[in-house]
Amino acid sequence: MAWSDRMGLVRSGLMPGVLAVAVGTWMLAGALRADEPATQPAATTQESAATQPALAMEPAPSTEPSTQPSTQPVVTSAAAALLAQIRSGYSGIKTLVLEGTQNGHFDVDGHQEEQHSDFTSTYQSPNKFQLESKDKTGGTLAIGSTGEKVYLYDAASHRYKLFDAKPKLTLDDLDPQVASAIRHEDLSLALAMTLDAGTDLIDGASTVDVAPDTTIDAVACPTLRIGTEMGDILVSFDPATHLLRRQSQDFTKFMHMRGAQVVKQAAIVADFKVKADAKVTDDQFAWAPPAGATEFHEQKEPSSLEGAAAPAFELKGMDDKAVKSDDLKGSVYVLDFWATWCGPCRAALPKLDEIYQSKKADGLKVFAVNLQEDKDTAAKFVAATHLAIPVLLDTDAKVAESYEASAIPETVLVGKDGKVRKVFVGGGQDKEILAAVEAALAEK
Repeated sequence: MAWSDRMGLVRSGLMPGVLAVAVGTWMLAGALRADEPATQPAATTQESAATQPALAMEPAPSTEPSTQPSTQPVVTSAAAALLAQIRSGYSGIKTLVLEGTQNGHFDVDGHQEEQHSDFTSTYQSPNKFQLESKDKTGGTLAIGSTGEKVYLYDAASHRYKLFDAKPKLTLDDLDPQVASAIRHEDLSLALAMTLDAGTDLIDGASTVDVAPDTTIDAVACPTLRIGTEMGDILVSFDPATHLLRRQSQDFTKFMHMRGAQVVKQAAIVADFKVKADAKVTDDQFAWAPPAGATEFHEQKEPSSLEGAAAPAFELKGMDDKAVKSDDLKGSVYVLDFWATWCGPCRAALPKLDEIYQSKKADGLKVFAVNLQEDKDTAAKFVAATHLAIPVLLDTDAKVAESYEASAIPETVLVGKDGKVRKVFVGGGQDKEILAAVEAALAEK
């Protein structure tokens, strides 16, 4: 999971979404409570664009690690050696028992907030785990696998979701939103559930170097500095076991990128206590829905745009040339509203790019409409992912507003007659998008 997707989730409305371990939890709890399907673009740094749920969590993500665009970071030899130790520490783990805390401190444009959560988790290879996280308000999120079923339960809404568990379970096998939630709530558990902890840890980073040791409980812990476009992350590991002890993230640069003027403090620190190969029992992984809890079933309401004339637009591309909706008359085209900080967007775009590449000879046109980011930010993403889809810049989000893109990614399909055929909100819908595109192309 790219670090740009990890750096946005915090338990508050301070951030629109990104720099940290979790674009997925916000979206998951939000979906369980308010049927919110995806990450929303933010208008300000002090207010998330989505209605903030009681247990605020963030996007992602439909964040799908296996499809997540990534770059090859510059890794120093010392960092590579430490990564090899981390990889060795997490590989082959049979059981893991963890507990820890997350503390956030924010003072952004006069808005101050202190955040705190406690978490515990247990893991048993190949397919059992349980994770429980409680914030300072008492809100509880439970995620786990009994070996037969993967579950997610949000106490605030008293709702849950169930998924089938594979005989051998890694993060890549989980629902992308669930995987993102695990990465946010307990990164050490996430690393234990990945195929390659060293590679997963630095996915999406630009630079990786060794920082000075961090002293934790009177022990000098080797520390990596993971550099990203949005700020640095420090991760410290036990010198004997090479398992994660502390994760520190500074959001100052990210806050400025999102428009904040005065950032006095913006940081999250997570501390971990980990026991590998600890004794666990089957009853630790047993779970049943609490009495009175209801299962969440996603209900997708048709967009009011479907069947109506597509709103007119004119936007500049990366080459500064204007693209007008009037010039697209008679064509089937797709507008995908996205941002680099949105984990689900980053995961969905490569799939959409595949559809574009396979259908452009049939006349399909696709545009990735970037929301409220500068050209350089979008250009770096395009270069890193070799995205073939033309990118348009919606710097004031007016076009997004006209297309009711209050949650992203939003993918809008327009037919040859200029009417909206279908609106898809959230990621993980590439098969449905392809089917709709093929139907629109087949129309006379």
